[in-house]
Amino acid sequence: MRNVGAAVIGLVVLLVRADGGQDMATVAAEVSRQKIPGLTLYGGCSDEDLAHLKELKGLQWLDLRSCNRVTGAGVRELRKSLPDTTIYHMGVTPSM
Repeated sequence: MRNVGAAVIGLVVLLVRADGGQDMATVAAEVSRQKIPGLTLYGGCSDEDLAHLKELKGLQWLDLRSCNRVTGAGVRELRKSLPDTTIYHMGVTPSM
């Protein structure tokens, strides 16, 4: 299993430092298990990592603005699975 740096803040927000190759399946499982409504990812996460987040239907918002390897196309694809989640990403307008 790859290393995931994460901090739970009041069980409201999960901050994850993704230095590339992080185990996003573990992150997604923790978000789901704790019913965390907001997730901020930063660092080297990529479009490939977003695939692990597609089942987080209870996620209210997702902040990807600091993910330097996530593309607009990756965000648009994720929005298809999470239409009720507000997703923040540089260059892509937040939508619900």
